[in-house]
Amino acid sequence: MIAIGVAIVVFVIDRWTKAWAVTHLVLGASVPVLPFVDWTLVENRGAAFGMLSGATAFFILVALAAVVGLIVLLRRSPSAMVQIGVGGVLGGALGNLYDRVLQHSVVDFIDVRVWPYVFNVADIGITLGAIVLVVALWRQN
Repeated sequence: MIAIGVAIVVFVIDRWTKAWAVTHLVLGASVPVLPFVDWTLVENRGAAFGMLSGATAFFILVALAAVVGLIVLLRRSPSAMVQIGVGGVLGGALGNLYDRVLQHSVVDFIDVRVWPYVFNVADIGITLGAIVLVVALWRQN
């Protein structure tokens, strides 16, 4: 199944990059990578953009509900594009869920200086997966 493959790839890359960031970066310090990108290690205790900081149990429940919803969506609409989108969102959700369950915060380290927030590979998977999913569902209707 395409969705499972995409989810595994996103999850593994997310885990590997977060392990690298925690091992090689100093919390709060920035390391320039490109003219507009830094590696900046932060612990995000909230949701997207740090909102609702400290609501870990709530975010765990939301992530679990999203995983169930995505699996239901896959059964109803098994097109390749839907599977790719679901895989991206699922892999990202599981990557951030892993962090929340084990350390009560999410490791973020990609700092695009023209954007005020730091994010990670799981966030990229969720965002790109959601875009693919919206386009796929729109095309079906």
